[in-house]
Amino acid sequence: MVQWASTWSRGEGHGLVLADVDRFLAEDAPEARWLRAVEWAFAALAYAYEGRVDDALRALERVLPVIERAAGWALNYTVVIGSVILERRDHTDVLERNLRHKTLAPDFRFPHTDARLALAQLCALTGRFDEAREWFEKARHASMSGGRGRCAPSLTSAKHGWRCGAAGLETASARSHCSMLRAVPSSRSACRGGCAGRRS
Repeated sequence: MVQWASTWSRGEGHGLVLADVDRFLAEDAPEARWLRAVEWAFAALAYAYEGRVDDALRALERVLPVIERAAGWALNYTVVIGSVILERRDHTDVLERNLRHKTLAPDFRFPHTDARLALAQLCALTGRFDEAREWFEKARHASMSGGRGRCAPSLTSAKHGWRCGAAGLETASARSHCSMLRAVPSSRSACRGGCAGRRS
């Protein structure tokens, strides 16, 4: 699980944990079922990074009922919905509706997860680039202000599988939004500097 957490927060090394992902999903251990939604969410992310499109979509569809039915304050809800925004338009309406109502409105947060960043990604993915830029700026502001002492994730295309065509989306708009994502400076280094400044 430590390797999972490191991979998820850094946005790299997904291929190294895929064997563990497949094993956990196959075992379906009763004592770990409270983590089932997190496992499927991480699986969707890892599969997308590694180009396993069908597996990524299958994992996403396993998580959707949880996203629809669970309350926003439920354990791990924030990280689950923030992890399954893949570079696909499948189910973006469901994800955005729940993200706005259950996570963004009450401003629930989780380390390395931010609803503003997730919404920016959804807006870019669905072609609403001006709105996406606005939400990226809000995410950057939240990370710089160090809200609740947590650093927001990197605002780059590398985070959460955001690579052109990573999950099978090869369109002009996809290439355009990937270029826009790369143009946004990373908040991870800024956050490190801000945190260091506050500690000094």
